Amino acid sequence: MDAQGYAPSYEVATSDPRYDPPMRFRLPIVSLVVVAAACSTGTNRNPVDATTVAPVGTAPSQPEIPAPVPLPDVDIIYAPIVSSQSPSGNLAEQPVMGGGPFGEPVSFTADPSSVRVDLTVINDDLYLAVGTPQDASLIRATLNGDQIKFGESMTWPTEGNDPVFGLNDDGVGLVNLPGRTAQTGAVRFQDGWAWVAGDVVAIGTPDNYSETPLDLLDDTLLVSNGDFVVALTNPVRRLNHGIVGDGIEGGGFAVINDNGTVRAQVVLEAPDVIEGRSAMLGDVTGNGETEVVVTLSNAEVGAWVAVYDLDGTLIAQSTAIGLGNRWRHQIAIMPTADGPVILNVVTPHIGGTLEALRFSEGRLEPVATIGQYSTHTINSRILDGAYIGDLDGDGEIEALVPNQPRNRLVALSLRDGKFVEKFILETPDMSRSESNIAVIDWQGRTVVAVVGVDGVVTLWLTNP
Repeated sequence: MDAQGYAPSYEVATSDPRYDPPMRFRLPIVSLVVVAAACSTGTNRNPVDATTVAPVGTAPSQPEIPAPVPLPDVDIIYAPIVSSQSPSGNLAEQPVMGGGPFGEPVSFTADPSSVRVDLTVINDDLYLAVGTPQDASLIRATLNGDQIKFGESMTWPTEGNDPVFGLNDDGVGLVNLPGRTAQTGAVRFQDGWAWVAGDVVAIGTPDNYSETPLDLLDDTLLVSNGDFVVALTNPVRRLNHGIVGDGIEGGGFAVINDNGTVRAQVVLEAPDVIEGRSAMLGDVTGNGETEVVVTLSNAEVGAWVAVYDLDGTLIAQSTAIGLGNRWRHQIAIMPTADGPVILNVVTPHIGGTLEALRFSEGRLEPVATIGQYSTHTINSRILDGAYIGDLDGDGEIEALVPNQPRNRLVALSLRDGKFVEKFILETPDMSRSESNIAVIDWQGRTVVAVVGVDGVVTLWLTNP
């Protein structure tokens, strides 16, 4: 079929013994960096010195970063912590619901090479992991009325990975998941995590996990809804677009059960690929079942969005863009009064049109569009450059997306088939941000954080 209804071919493999491996467990030594001395739950045995945030536009200089805390000599068990990272690839999975209108931003200077920020809340404290290509700085923030205070930075040797937060009675730690492949991330999964370790997907805890052998995309980001994990597989070089940092794309995906067996695997036929690093999970059809959403593409017609059920059957797709080297950035599955929609940005690097797609009789049909927005920086591996949730606490879900210059974050709702602009968050001095957008609830208020190209971390907080 042509660009008006391009249909990719695929095949499903669910009975191949290679994809129904027995569970194998390992008992490795758990290695993690403990930062309880700098940041802990309950009573801090060695509290950090807090410094008041300077007014916007006069961000304080970065405090001296102490040497990394030595690795412990004994095994320490840590539990997963809820953070601003998106375990389902669907940015609506844990939408924020707190606060009112946003106040003025606060900011501080991090490493100029910082590329992302992740947030977690422990008791009443906010922890920020500000990442560089090789390390992250962990910073604890406290809130007293409208005043945010930041403590000293602690260096976390993440070695190119997004940080994995862990918690025990002594405090916060950086969990080192055994064999974890750089650039792949990890997701909370039940009482542990799911992560990529070479050619396997590992599910469990660092001292007790299953392994599922797969032909994995080297930099796949796993997604999970807590019952299963989805990974991109079958790496191929047949697109030659490289929009997310290299010319290797996924040629399929696998759905993995919580016991490590593979429920289904989809393998695309040439010339099609999955252009991105992960799937999204959510109820697209409104039938109460979870579906798998991916962005497919080829050199002839560009990108389109496809929806599969958990058994690997294609159930819906959008129209392709119609021209090669044209990408769609899938960002969220958004609930609306008229049913769920898939939000994606068509050609985010050249114009950037935010589009809402709704399932209708086996098709994904556009129901609203608006420009000009840029949720991704070309060649960047950071794909969580948007967020949805009730950001201002008024009961309506908003999509928070950067404008084309990426110096404003614009909150849009979807009403009666139209996107409506609700509010704007401006970065200090209108500086450009190329990081992810991190959002979390903190003491009943919503926090939004980004990192600018100058290394300045900016936070917006809703008023009480």
